[in-house]
Amino acid sequence: MDPLRYEHGTTIHFKYFIRVGTPEIYGVRPAIMQLPARFNTLAPSVREALTGDLVEVRGLSRRALVTDRSMLSNDVILILDGWAFSYIAFASGARQITAIHLPGDLLFPRAAGSGDSEYGTCAVSNLLIGTLPDALVGAGTALENIVQDARVQNAAILEAWLANMGRRDAYARTAHLLCEMHTRAILAGLTANATFQMPLFQEDLGDILGLTPVHINRMMRRLREGQVAKVGFGRVDILNLENLMAIGSFDDHYLHPAGGQERGCCQTNGAAASRCV
Repeated sequence: MDPLRYEHGTTIHFKYFIRVGTPEIYGVRPAIMQLPARFNTLAPSVREALTGDLVEVRGLSRRALVTDRSMLSNDVILILDGWAFSYIAFASGARQITAIHLPGDLLFPRAAGSGDSEYGTCAVSNLLIGTLPDALVGAGTALENIVQDARVQNAAILEAWLANMGRRDAYARTAHLLCEMHTRAILAGLTANATFQMPLFQEDLGDILGLTPVHINRMMRRLREGQVAKVGFGRVDILNLENLMAIGSFDDHYLHPAGGQERGCCQTNGAAASRCV
């Protein structure tokens, strides 16, 4: 059963989820009753501000548009629950997914450049987001370091994706992406073992990895037949994490900004462990 049931465009102040709401009333998992782990170092007064009226929370339905090139703002968007992706779409109909966003991630809306492309962010699943105004996240605020760490991490992930696309074959780049999603699911508290939910279609995976859906299907079959990983119906089962990491030459260092969780969580918790545009 889908854990989130929000009407498109519903807006509710964050404080009602924290202090009043219950999972039964709003269909919200208890995990989002607390701020993400990256906010643990904040002073109580700052955390109180984040759970008050200054933060607008919206529930968006699956495949709804979160941001596009028309949305000019200095606000920062916090993913509270659900998955989203950012993309560039071209007049030809081609699309490149440039980032995946999980609970705890920060988004920085921007205007797209000129040309024949469209930029935006789309909800992969039903999504709960909080908008952090510039007054909370600008220079000199208590959240400045958290925002800076998030920007650094976003850039590091993009660099890893570029290297993955440019210098690995289809099988290795698919394995690398699954390792990254597994590690990030652990960091987001979405799994503590070798199974996690990944609500991406094969078409989405193809638009991340630069492969056709048919080629993605072949890579998934190869991983399954090799008893390395099984992907289907929105779920990933890591059957042999050590082999998966070796195939993808995966090192999780780029997923841990300064002050973050220790490296190696993938190894520790693993093996034991329709378009929007």
